[in-house]
Amino acid sequence: MEWAREAGLNPAPVAAVELALAATDVFVEDQFFVVLDRLGIGTTIRP
Repeated sequence: MEWAREAGLNPAPVAAVELALAATDVFVEDQFFVVLDRLGIGTTIRP
């Protein structure tokens, strides 16, 4: 989270990122984009 802020990004609260990382009922490829979004890295290209 700290590196995201230092990079000028606006990450979601820690709990939201942890929730995304803890998900078990999703495809890992889809979840990767969710984690990136929560870290403040807007992903416009999705598979």
